[in-house]
Amino acid sequence: IVSIPNNLDDMSVDVVPGVNELKPDGSSEEIDTIYRVPVQMPGSSTSLVNIPLNVGDNVIHVFSQRSLDSWKTSNGYPTTPPTVRRWDTSDAIAIPCIFPFPRSVNNPRVRKWKHNTRDLCVAHNIGSATEAEVRITQSGNILFNTDGDVKWKVGGKMTIEGDVEHTGNFTSNNVTVS
Repeated sequence: IVSIPNNLDDMSVDVVPGVNELKPDGSSEEIDTIYRVPVQMPGSSTSLVNIPLNVGDNVIHVFSQRSLDSWKTSNGYPTTPPTVRRWDTSDAIAIPCIFPFPRSVNNPRVRKWKHNTRDLCVAHNIGSATEAEVRITQSGNILFNTDGDVKWKVGGKMTIEGDVEHTGNFTSNNVTVS
């Protein structure tokens, strides 16, 4: 990723392919920047797993079989492409979370918290002082790891069933015990 226009509001990025074009004579050529590439993140019209992206992050490029020009500005329903072009770089789709092996963020050595690659883990700020994660371990435990605050905001009723154990200070406002 070389640029993130509109702060990712429209889920597009500008990219330069990381693998150059190899010519038949053995020479190579860098591929030009591809602008306003739609980003694929897991989601639907009502939910989204938002992955913050940064300049320098790697994405995999998938090239559409047809022109995406009309579709990019549509409501998402079928559109007719304005040209007959196929597999063109201007019709790329970017999928985040691909890493060259030496830059893998799944490597336990780059993680602040004890990391098991067999756990389900959602992590943010990996390798930094503010790394935070929610982890479901293979044994079924759920862990929240952070040096920051944890805030639960519930508009309705929160019910906890089972034993509750805590260490450290416990502060509560408007406590009702029954």
